[in-house]
Amino acid sequence: MAKRYGTPYKGSKNSIAPFVCAQLPTAKHFYDLFAGGCAITHAALESGKYTDYHANDITSSVQLFYNAIHGAYKDEKRWISRADFYALKGSDPYVRYCWSFGNSGTCYLYSKEIEAWKKALHYARVFADFSLLREFGIETVDASRAWVIKHHAECKEKYVKWYIKNRL
Repeated sequence: MAKRYGTPYKGSKNSIAPFVCAQLPTAKHFYDLFAGGCAITHAALESGKYTDYHANDITSSVQLFYNAIHGAYKDEKRWISRADFYALKGSDPYVRYCWSFGNSGTCYLYSKEIEAWKKALHYARVFADFSLLREFGIETVDASRAWVIKHHAECKEKYVKWYIKNRL
């Protein structure tokens, strides 16, 4: 798996971050004026070529990066619903970028049709709580990616039946 720099951000410079930093001279200060998800700042931090770092962006993405490197999300396990997203995206950069479609910060990560399925998987994987999957008629204690792929047809059929019965 390739090294990831910065935080999830639409338009991230992750893929070019090491190259960009390699082209820059060593100095006391590093300035990232259009930081976005701070991929370039992150690569600069790891390069050891600078002692002071200054990142700026019009969005709150720099705050997300700052919080992340200071451990703010180390134990983050929350499920963020559609309602939570729209209520919190203006004040919580983690919610705004990590729970938005394409990390755009504007619209919720999942469609209404699959939100309940994603929540059930989140609860199973993060909290070892399989009760939401059982509501769909899915009996398992393994909600790994491999298990879901192996049982795709069964899961899809049961979820669609549950969705039609409960959402329409």
